[in-house]
Amino acid sequence: MNGLNPYQKNSLRASLVGFEETLHKIERWLENGEESGILYIRTLHLKPETKKLVRQQINDALVKINELALKYGLERREEDLTMAIISLISISWSDLIDTRSRKLMGYGNIGTEISEEIDVDIQSISEIAKKIFKTMDQTRSLENINKM
Repeated sequence: MNGLNPYQKNSLRASLVGFEETLHKIERWLENGEESGILYIRTLHLKPETKKLVRQQINDALVKINELALKYGLERREEDLTMAIISLISISWSDLIDTRSRKLMGYGNIGTEISEEIDVDIQSISEIAKKIFKTMDQTRSLENINKM
């Protein structure tokens, strides 16, 4: 008996999963040293000895996560990335909607023409986000039906 009820185990597991995901993301950044998109480029400027130290610390953390998983009976679960995509796109859609001109006016005046134009642009891109959401949600629903 590990002394934790199912709710406590789920809470502990969720925290450890979040930390483990962060550690693996850092590992990828240490390995690649760069991440880029259309509007951003992120680069990592660390000395080799610092990278080596961080890699060791990450390994130590992963060992500890494994120990805690064994100690408290936390099981490895397969998670459907479809739900992660749905969650991320939903958050992004919300952020996009919050970027309409009304919100931007909180940072200073915007001309009427630009205000209307940016609202149309944001509406357009938010519609694409909604399409991605719907596609993923329909895919998830169809896959769940096929599992039956």
